Amino acid sequence: MVWSARASAWLVGVLLAAAAHAGEPRRNAPFPVLVVPPPAQIPAVEPPPAGAAPADDSSPAAEPKRTRGGPRKLRVTVLPLPQPGVREEVVVSILRALSGSLQGNERLDMRDLESRLSDFAQEVPMDQIELARSTYAKGMAALQQLDPGAAALHLQEAVDLLVVVLPYVRKQELADAMMALAVAHALRGNRRASNATLVRLLTWRSDYPFDPERHPPQLAAPLEEARRAVSRLARGALRIETDPPGAQAFVDGTYVGVTPLEVSDLLVGEHYLTFRKLGFRKGVRVAQVSARSRQVVQARLQPLDKYLLVKQTMDRLAGKLGAARLDPVADTLKETLYLDHAVFLRIGPPLGNTLPLAAFLYDLRTRMLLAHTEVRLDPAGQREELMEQVAARLYAAVDYDHMLKPPPEPPPSPVAVRRPLYRRWWFLTALGAIAASVTAVGLGVGLTRSAGCPADHVCTGAIQY
Repeated sequence: MVWSARASAWLVGVLLAAAAHAGEPRRNAPFPVLVVPPPAQIPAVEPPPAGAAPADDSSPAAEPKRTRGGPRKLRVTVLPLPQPGVREEVVVSILRALSGSLQGNERLDMRDLESRLSDFAQEVPMDQIELARSTYAKGMAALQQLDPGAAALHLQEAVDLLVVVLPYVRKQELADAMMALAVAHALRGNRRASNATLVRLLTWRSDYPFDPERHPPQLAAPLEEARRAVSRLARGALRIETDPPGAQAFVDGTYVGVTPLEVSDLLVGEHYLTFRKLGFRKGVRVAQVSARSRQVVQARLQPLDKYLLVKQTMDRLAGKLGAARLDPVADTLKETLYLDHAVFLRIGPPLGNTLPLAAFLYDLRTRMLLAHTEVRLDPAGQREELMEQVAARLYAAVDYDHMLKPPPEPPPSPVAVRRPLYRRWWFLTALGAIAASVTAVGLGVGLTRSAGCPADHVCTGAIQY
């Protein structure tokens, strides 16, 4: 019989686990022998679904992705230009809808402005992220070596570290670390700790699936038991506030609105709140939801200093949108945000019950206008459908593989060659007049000779005036 690599690894795990537990009375083992799949089978990052609205987090910046067997994707982001009188929650909803529509374009590497600013400002805590992931890898390696004690220590630390960097990693990474921790506790025979970890996981990620390809089969029943226990939990509410207000708030990775706001119908227990606001660093808070009282969660966001440069550039370009070619100041956006395309979105001001929107697609490599469209948003209409239309119109006639050739720069204005001062007629004339006047003045006052000089001789010596 020919065995695959996965089947061989599975069999080796079974044999090692059986050998490690040989001779133990079966009645003392809270769980049957657990088989742990290799770490390589557990993905570290949860891929976002195609066309989904941007989540509250993203992986650290990488090189632009390439389509399978095709050219690299074009880096693009939406630059909002809200006008006075437009509420911040309206701006956020429009940006999320348009960004989600652009993400559905397979030829684009669409990321929101907050994420690109984080990369530009070097805000992403890469060292802490790497430490959390390496600690998780150590825990998984200990599981493979059937050392559940060491695995539990490493995985508990990995969970704590991932919570700290939660705004910058996929929530699936934290969920997988908690699941692995439950496995480690089960291998140690600590059924209570394993069940508590499963309940903690399912409280904030109730739809976490059991995958026999990735999880020990003997953990399927305890996971379902914990799921039933979580379904019987009471529910509570949270009041979420930020300083400054107007931040996007996410509970367990799900967008819930713009602060300040109240979120209800949350399972009692631990939940994770993350925040993002343009021009500020991302934040995270851990909240304990209670059925007895409503907890108020407050977060003070730290300003992002380097946002000012991007904001000033956007303000300078705002009045020039629609021109065939942008001012060279647009090069700042290309160089700081590493963009190929930029969608400038002018929102408002409100006109009666409608909100005018104007979108301008520019290729920042040439500063050329590629497309322009205008629509009006009806508050009662579907924003997602309207933003899908805007995204489709902008890229309807765009050639992804070739750039428009910009017109040549106009030649500089000729500079007139100016004659030196001493060669100009008026200078020579004035100089002659000055010399003549000096001579006349000198003669007018008279020159006196020394007393010892004869009248018909020229004598040396000081001339006396």
